[in-house]
Amino acid sequence: MGFEKLIRDYLYILRGARFIDLHDIRQKLNNISSGIFNTESYRNKLIMLAQIHICLECMLLIEAHLECPIENLQSLFAYAYKEFVSEQSPLQHYSDLCSQIFTFMVSLPNALANELNKMNPSVWRASVSSHSAASMLTTTTYYNKLPIFPTNIYSTGNIDVQEEIVYGISAISSSEKYKKL
Repeated sequence: MGFEKLIRDYLYILRGARFIDLHDIRQKLNNISSGIFNTESYRNKLIMLAQIHICLECMLLIEAHLECPIENLQSLFAYAYKEFVSEQSPLQHYSDLCSQIFTFMVSLPNALANELNKMNPSVWRASVSSHSAASMLTTTTYYNKLPIFPTNIYSTGNIDVQEEIVYGISAISSSEKYKKL
């Protein structure tokens, strides 16, 4: 009963978002209660729900940061669905959820790329990390149109500038792994 409710909830979310035709998903997820309890069937369908969840998380991040129209999200969801809900999906076992960082890379649709090119971003962040078995080093840089630090502490002065000012700051962080003796 709980598993069937979970399936209905995901189908409801996907129907409401109008990301994809639900026929394929229904075929894969329904018919769970055939009278015979099959652990492997439940496990496979749970993995599929996790794969769909990863797709929805990607869409949530894209929508939150790009504020793009639903038509563009639909095409991007189709790419995410093809990548994550397939035999070649990087998510094949529940332990992958705890041990992997999933990356979704896709070419932007032309309409979305054109919209982004018109926008003048107010904040950019870039991070570069390198790691070994014992340590990790990350450099993060922020660029912002507004002063990052309060202007009463960090004064920009009365600069007569013809071009736009962009403020920046970089931070380097490192972490070490130690074994208990």
